[in-house]
Amino acid sequence: MTQVKIEKARGSLLREVIKQWKYYLRDQGPSKLDNYILDIESEEILHNTVTALVESGDTEVLVAKEGSKVVGFTVVTVNTFQNLYQTKKLIGEISAIYVHREYRGKGVGSKLLEEAMKYLQSRGVEIVLAEVRADNEASMKLFTKYGFTVDHTVHVLLKEL
Repeated sequence: MTQVKIEKARGSLLREVIKQWKYYLRDQGPSKLDNYILDIESEEILHNTVTALVESGDTEVLVAKEGSKVVGFTVVTVNTFQNLYQTKKLIGEISAIYVHREYRGKGVGSKLLEEAMKYLQSRGVEIVLAEVRADNEASMKLFTKYGFTVDHTVHVLLKEL
């Protein structure tokens, strides 16, 4: 396992995550939505959006670092559904895990997932959700290794108006 340290992304670390977001999006595979997503030349917009989410107190961005190099990140949110409906248990969501290609298969994703779950548990979360593309075999393997099970499959439908 690669020796990595997990920490909360703030300041320059958060900016580094934003720079790497394009690689995360690229690795999601092709999508019809790609035609509608702004190019990451709008890093400032993405940075402002993610910063606002983190400052809300419900979202956290964790980074995996080897020395001073950011080699991966995850985004976690507490009580994702609070504005939609009341739930019997506090729910959290892991909405992204990204590991640089050269660090995959070295335990970085596992460490990020473990720290994400610890963070959510420390916030009182009892149920953790993660949305994973069905064709993302590596993520499916990672999450099932940690006891996640498939609840249902979602189809993303798209129509231009």
